[in-house]
Amino acid sequence: MAKDVLCFSKSGIDDSIVSRVLTGRSFDSLSILVRSTLAAEAKLVSMDTHFIAISLKNIAFVSVYLSTCYCSEEYKSKLLDILCAVGECIDKHPGFSIFLGGDFNFVFNDSKWSCRTLLEFFEEYTVAPVLMSTNSPTSYSYSHDSLQRYFLIDYFCVSKDLLPLVSSSSTIDVGNNLSDHLPLETCLILNSTSECHNNNNKVSNTAYQLRWDKSYLRLYVFDLCRLCFLFKQSTHIISVRNIFTMCLVLLSLTNYVQFIL
Repeated sequence: MAKDVLCFSKSGIDDSIVSRVLTGRSFDSLSILVRSTLAAEAKLVSMDTHFIAISLKNIAFVSVYLSTCYCSEEYKSKLLDILCAVGECIDKHPGFSIFLGGDFNFVFNDSKWSCRTLLEFFEEYTVAPVLMSTNSPTSYSYSHDSLQRYFLIDYFCVSKDLLPLVSSSSTIDVGNNLSDHLPLETCLILNSTSECHNNNNKVSNTAYQLRWDKSYLRLYVFDLCRLCFLFKQSTHIISVRNIFTMCLVLLSLTNYVQFIL
């Protein structure tokens, strides 16, 4: 898989692993994977423990993770900081469409301050949540079976001009998923003739080198003689006279090769 994708990632563990031994549940992390055929077009815009933003042609892709919703002033300040940082990334790319997704940790139809603030942000940048398809396996993305609590707190959100291009959006409910969150998938139909999908943009991994007789032969002879001299010093087998004889033969061969070329 590493050969097939380019990975942009950031984890909350980066700043904590150096200070103490980590225990308990895993730290939250973010990543955006780009297919290798499009990797040359993908550019990292900004990266933080709560969001990653990249640009790919005329679309800005943002992956976010928002902390658990609280009414404390600290939470409000943190949410505003994240939204301001994401807004700055968007402002640097005027005319770009927006594709934003991740764990928002609250329900969008909630009347809480966090939801109202995010919807104001969406209104400013003409972004709207993608509705779940009717054939989605579940209507929720987070579950707590022992408490019988099920919520949709993970979302894809896109620019309103991209909404007609969204063909489906649903959760992936599989038995080998050990997380309390279900993965989400969405399909965005773009123009297949776009430059993004041009196979001529593939990055070549071919390595090129000159033939042996196209190299700098005089330098090659000099290095070989120097190695012979070092070998003589360490083993006392090759005489100095033999070294000079070898040098003369190789220099003659060098001049001959250069002449016939």
